[in-house]
Amino acid sequence: MSSEYLFVYGTLMSDFDNGMATLLHMNAAKIGTGTVPGKMSAVMDWHFPYPMAYHIPSSSKLVKGEIYEFDDIELFDIVIREIDKYEGVKPKNDIPSDYDRVKVGVTTEDGNELECWMYVAEDLRKDQNTIASGDFNEFMKDKKK
Repeated sequence: MSSEYLFVYGTLMSDFDNGMATLLHMNAAKIGTGTVPGKMSAVMDWHFPYPMAYHIPSSSKLVKGEIYEFDDIELFDIVIREIDKYEGVKPKNDIPSDYDRVKVGVTTEDGNELECWMYVAEDLRKDQNTIASGDFNEFMKDKKK
């Protein structure tokens, strides 16, 4: 049986308490953490801060996140449709969206590479704060200080 994997780096991670994070955590197993080359920024002018990650394969900077495994493909299809709505992913011929869901190579904690789905930002917005560490949890802790 094959599995599908989702790499998350923001409000879907295990430290967050919201409906979509709960949906993910109830239906997929967190199998560890990983990194993706790219950069991250935060949108601060919303109801709550949220990150946007840019997958840049040639980047020396890293986006840090968690990897979730779905071992039931039918369940993955149901859950990912709901998460797509939460993330605002739209069909390509529809109005522009903040994110696209794409497959990327994620470097796992043990140095292996795993192909995972990831929500990547479509465009660099001017109103964002750079997250130099690539770690949204760390960024949020610093904001609370």
